[in-house]
Amino acid sequence: MANLKFLSPHGSFFANGVAALVLFLTVGVYSTITALGAAGGKPTSNDMNHITSSALYATFTVTGYFGGTVTNLIGPKYQLAFGAFGYPFYVSSLWYYYKKSVMAYPIVGGVVLGLCAGQLWSASCYVFLFYAEEHRKGLYYGIQKTMIAFGNFISSCIVLGINYHKSKAGGVPTAIFAVFFVLDMLGVAVAFLLKNPKDIIRSSGERLAKFKVQGTMESIKGTLLLTKKPQTLFTLMPLIVAEFPLVLQPTISSYFLNLRSRSVVSVIVAALNMVFASALSQVLDLKYVTRPTRAKIGFAIVACFVIGGYMGEGIWLYHTLPSTQPESVPAYDFTSSSFGGFMICYILLSCSTIIYPVYLGWLVGTYSNDPTITSYYAGFIRSMSACGAAIAFGMAAANTISIRKQYIIHCSVSIFSLIPLLYCAVKYVTETNYGKEENVIIPEHWVKALGVEAEGDVSPDTASMVQVEMSNEEKA
Repeated sequence: MANLKFLSPHGSFFANGVAALVLFLTVGVYSTITALGAAGGKPTSNDMNHITSSALYATFTVTGYFGGTVTNLIGPKYQLAFGAFGYPFYVSSLWYYYKKSVMAYPIVGGVVLGLCAGQLWSASCYVFLFYAEEHRKGLYYGIQKTMIAFGNFISSCIVLGINYHKSKAGGVPTAIFAVFFVLDMLGVAVAFLLKNPKDIIRSSGERLAKFKVQGTMESIKGTLLLTKKPQTLFTLMPLIVAEFPLVLQPTISSYFLNLRSRSVVSVIVAALNMVFASALSQVLDLKYVTRPTRAKIGFAIVACFVIGGYMGEGIWLYHTLPSTQPESVPAYDFTSSSFGGFMICYILLSCSTIIYPVYLGWLVGTYSNDPTITSYYAGFIRSMSACGAAIAFGMAAANTISIRKQYIIHCSVSIFSLIPLLYCAVKYVTETNYGKEENVIIPEHWVKALGVEAEGDVSPDTASMVQVEMSNEEKA
């Protein structure tokens, strides 16, 4: 029975499972809607999607940034439930637009989802940043991202099954909206299973930290001061550009591919995202390899996907396709001769939207284990990603920047962002933060291996010895 302790409702693994399931039921569904062009997948829905998404992510940027303050005030459980509510509301607005073609409701839906999504992501990121021990942060965030991809995969399969025989552009049946709405509402209910950090107990029996009551203004001030830290500033640009392809890729596919082809691509990308998210999380938590070394390995993987994806898609856009993009009906079906090349490029770049954020989340997780500081970082991570999405959707909504010019902008800033990312990986990743933060209770296996409960730096050799001991304990 001792081996089943990780299933305890008061354990961090169970808490992360709850957060991951909520993400599966909400964000996973949302990702599918976005990948299909939103509002039923009609090419004519693109303008509506870009406008509402700009409003969504602009709101998300502000509310998400102060998500740590909300976490400290009401706790991640109620924050997660409130955040999940925005997703069924947004689906209902797209459903309404699909039927009535009235823009007002989707714009309101975008603002409401932006308000809620900031809280959903702040709570879920807080779970992996603070609830997880250092050697499991990659695993916990990988599970969350894998579940999002799994939700995307399931809902994409549903859409593909309905649209497989439709070679012409068209909308999504009403049943799709109904199914997505029900799944989102289920996510709201599941959120209430999450335990707040004071109720979490490690398998070895100790609590996570010593918690201090913090006022609203103090929390806001702490959030603002976070941006003064050098590692935060250097992580800023990578966070902003990490999910640019979430905007560029659906825009490209909705113009150049018909609905059933977009459905096929969506299923393939979702399936591979599950594999890549899980695989990268294992690499980032590798035992017997020091944390600074893992940081460099992770960076190399991210750089390969980002550079390879953008370069490949550039070749496809500029040398395979005609210079004029289709204005109404998407030109290509998956039976087209050029579809194979597009699919490979699309997969590389789309999968970077899983790999890049997983690595960034793990990297930020190496900065601190403190309950208050990690709450600030939880909001900061998703807020900056939302900021990037707002910028990208804003460019797309302007209708004055062609897809090819959008690609050039995305490609340039994304590749340039790898420079500060590499600097962070080399400069700011230490072997451990245990013993350096007074509010964090050091896990028992660390105390045993170090032989002290004192504060101070831990040498890489000693920390590697701890990793070996933890591995042996888990096998036992």
